[in-house]
Amino acid sequence: MSSRKVGDAIIRTKDLIYAAEHGIIDVGKVQHQVTNMMQKEWLEQHPYKIWVGTDGQWRTYLPGDSGGTRGRKQIKRLERSEIERAVIEFYQRRHNDPTFGDVFAEWNERRFKLGKIAKGTYDRNVYVFRRSLTDLADRPIGDITEDELSAYIEERPAHDRLTVRGFANLKTVVRGVMHWAKKRGLTTADVESALYDLDVSRRELLHIHHEDDEEIFNDTELKAIMRYLREHPDPQNNGIALMFATGIRVGELCALKQGDLDNQVLTVRRTESHIYDADGKPKYIIKESPKTEAGYRCIAIPTAFDWLLDRLPHGNPGQWLFTDGNGKRLTTNSFRMRQKRICKWLGITVKTPHKARRTYASILLDNGIDRNLITQQMGHTDILTTERYYHRNRKSMDRKIEILSKIPDFSDCLKP
Repeated sequence: MSSRKVGDAIIRTKDLIYAAEHGIIDVGKVQHQVTNMMQKEWLEQHPYKIWVGTDGQWRTYLPGDSGGTRGRKQIKRLERSEIERAVIEFYQRRHNDPTFGDVFAEWNERRFKLGKIAKGTYDRNVYVFRRSLTDLADRPIGDITEDELSAYIEERPAHDRLTVRGFANLKTVVRGVMHWAKKRGLTTADVESALYDLDVSRRELLHIHHEDDEEIFNDTELKAIMRYLREHPDPQNNGIALMFATGIRVGELCALKQGDLDNQVLTVRRTESHIYDADGKPKYIIKESPKTEAGYRCIAIPTAFDWLLDRLPHGNPGQWLFTDGNGKRLTTNSFRMRQKRICKWLGITVKTPHKARRTYASILLDNGIDRNLITQQMGHTDILTTERYYHRNRKSMDRKIEILSKIPDFSDCLKP
């Protein structure tokens, strides 16, 4: 703020104090008007509808401390004015003496509405809160000290069986909530001091190992599922086949339009996201941008998949690439459920669409493809991301035995 604006603000403040002291302004009346305005805003911003039930009683939901629809609580009153008063009292308590849970919900919802976090991150924060922070939910946030916060977090790995990533997510949520509380003037606790010297070693954290067959489709499974997809053409199966051919994310897949496909080149421009309405039902929406900045990309499609490209619709650039029989866009859930059913039908381990993406990355790495090309195809900024989180052994056990059996050193060492 400029020095002139600061000066103007000081003058206005002095004027208001002078006016109040000399009876020019009715302070009580001003406070009453401010209170009325705040109550009106609370009712307008209340995310749930107020309705009258068949029994004649008025109902609504109050948000839960953890945010989201599953934490909400239904209330009912005889009159609409009574239900509105209950809503106002709820938000007034949050405003005057917020708990840790209140501030978490405000922080998480605000970041999501401002577009600072995606729906997946919003849901993950809620999961972290419900798993590890419910014991703090009802505590006034101004009463939580640095020492108490540090001791509480140190207990979580053993109590909640947290992985390395789970513990990192917990610290992210705590740091965000406490920073927001401090910015609002609700606490003086220094969260960085509380997190700086935590007595937690990696040995205390849970290490989960996933077998390769759980993370990717091995070569035998890949042949089986691709044969099935080719022999049973329909929009869902064609979409799943395109994931194996390009490594595209399922959210990007269902956001494709016909104009995004040009011969052997697929352009990724957008992705699907989902939010929950006031009744807790998911709504699938299209974001006019991919998951990350690197997600904007043109993917080259191998000629081996010309049979698939011939099946995909062409012509109308504004029309969705994958639709049902009524022309309605297919969502991520339709592809997930279809792939799950195919895996069960073929008798192979059930895997999500993301495992098809990992399979694609592993194929590129196994075949020594140029690292820059791999990151471009995958939409990653760093090849280390692909190698660390996506590369798995795709060979079935029979194929491993066959490969190892052909190594001359093994057979030569047994010769007389």
